[in-house]
Amino acid sequence: MSERMQGCPFYGHRWPERSPLLRVVGGNECGLDFDAHGPCAMEMAQRAVNYFACPVALDRESLLSAARHVIRFENPHGQPLILRDWEASARR
Repeated sequence: MSERMQGCPFYGHRWPERSPLLRVVGGNECGLDFDAHGPCAMEMAQRAVNYFACPVALDRESLLSAARHVIRFENPHGQPLILRDWEASARR
């Protein structure tokens, strides 16, 4: 797992329409930028990638809070990672 993905599980992912499973696309694409598939806003502002301080994640909090237990991230080396579990481990 890259250092930046450790800072944000959406980093380098794309969220396919009507799917709870985000796909790895690499680069600095923000999985929360559904429409434009743009780069990480924090990285573009030359800030450390941090999901918990990200303005995009904070703006989408109502969506994320309702679906933390079903949002998953593709993991080519094993079971998909669930957002709720990622958040819990990142807070430790």
